[in-house]
Amino acid sequence: MSHEIRTPLSAIIGMAQLMRETGAQDDMLRRIQTSAESLMVIIGDILDFSKIESRKLTLAREPFPLRHTLADAVDILRLRAGEKHLELALEVLPDVPDALLGDPMRLRQVLINLIGNAVKFTEHGEVRLRVSIATDVPGEVCLHFAVIDTASAFPATSGTSCSRPSRRRTDRLRDDTAAPASACRSPPASSS
Repeated sequence: MSHEIRTPLSAIIGMAQLMRETGAQDDMLRRIQTSAESLMVIIGDILDFSKIESRKLTLAREPFPLRHTLADAVDILRLRAGEKHLELALEVLPDVPDALLGDPMRLRQVLINLIGNAVKFTEHGEVRLRVSIATDVPGEVCLHFAVIDTASAFPATSGTSCSRPSRRRTDRLRDDTAAPASACRSPPASSS
C-alpha cells in the first residue's frame, strides 16, 4: 500500500518542481509542491503508526529558514481564509532568529493543523500566527507559537459561562504536536 500512495505523490512533487523551474505560475506551483510534500510526510507517519505509538518517531535536525517555513504554512491556508473573508496574518517578533535547526516539515504540519482549525471555527475577523521567543539561553532558543483568532469561545445560545480561564492538559500536546516547535535550535556560530 505504501508504494501505491507514495508513487503518485512523488509524481506530483516532481511535476510541480519541473513546472517551477520553467517559471509556470511559480507561486501556485510552490504551494502545490509544499502541500504535496507535507502530505507525503503525513502519509509516511500514518503508514508508520507503530513508530508514533512507541514514541520512536525521530525529528529531523536540519538548518531551515523559519520565516519562509511559516509563510508557507500560512499561504497554504490563505485561500480558505479568503473564502470566509477572514484576514490571515503572520507576526514574527523581530528578536526571533530566522536560521534554525529543526524539522521544518513537522513544524509546517503542526501549524497548518492549528491554523486550519482556527480558520474553520472563525466566522469573521482574523486568524493570526504570532511567534515569539519563550526562552533564550546561549546556543539555544525555544519559540512560542500562538494561533490567535476572533472566534467565539462559546455560542451565544449555549448558556455556558466561564468564571475562570479554562486549563487544558498540555503535556500530550507538547509531546505530539509542539515538539517540532520546541525542537528548533539556532545553528552554532561558525568558527571562522
